[in-house]
Amino acid sequence: MFCDGPGCGRRTFAEQVEGLAVRYQRRSPLQHLVEMAGVLLAGRGGARLLRILQAPLSRTSVLFHLTRLPLPSAVTPRVLGVDDFALYSDVYGTLLVDADTRLPIEPWAGRDTEHLAAGAPRC
Repeated sequence: MFCDGPGCGRRTFAEQVEGLAVRYQRRSPLQHLVEMAGVLLAGRGGARLLRILQAPLSRTSVLFHLTRLPLPSAVTPRVLGVDDFALYSDVYGTLLVDADTRLPIEPWAGRDTEHLAAGAPRC
């Protein structure tokens, strides 16, 4: 923290202002704003938004802060779906899908039903 007032005899400050400064940090608690801009708009778009909000950062800095965020915890799917697909010619694949959210979970090794039935948990 510093004072740029011409009449101020003190140029730098060491106090931690509650809610404004965090010890050993180069940025203020507005870090949450940088993280949200990164999540919503990624690099270049996030940098543009932050420039408008008078908190200029480069696109690589926005992406750096985005990579520092923890990943959300994985939720066990309630309904599991299986999707077969063909990439090209004779190359096929199987994908496990969360049927509720329709998001892919992981590729499945193999294509035959016996392989899938052997790896599926029994209820």
